[in-house]
Amino acid sequence: MGRGFAPQTSLPSRPPSDSQTSEQTKTEQYTLSHERYEKAVAYSRAGYTLYFVSYFLGVVFLLLILLFGLAAKFRDIAENVSDKRWIQGLVFARFCF
Repeated sequence: MGRGFAPQTSLPSRPPSDSQTSEQTKTEQYTLSHERYEKAVAYSRAGYTLYFVSYFLGVVFLLLILLFGLAAKFRDIAENVSDKRWIQGLVFARFCF
């Protein structure tokens, strides 16, 4: 036997008055000093620069692995370690990092 729960009733919402909406939408604005703003912009630019440089270096590194035939050597080593393909994948991925 389950207990019956009384259905929840919601109170009818009434539209907020003009005084409530003007108080709710009013926000304080925070501004940085000129020196802190310049530091924040420089920090942001440095972060973006590092991100894109690391991305392109990673692509170059992987292309060099393909160009010099290291990928085939990594594959051969992984195939000698185990006959299971997923273990070969783990061994091969380990060489790439």
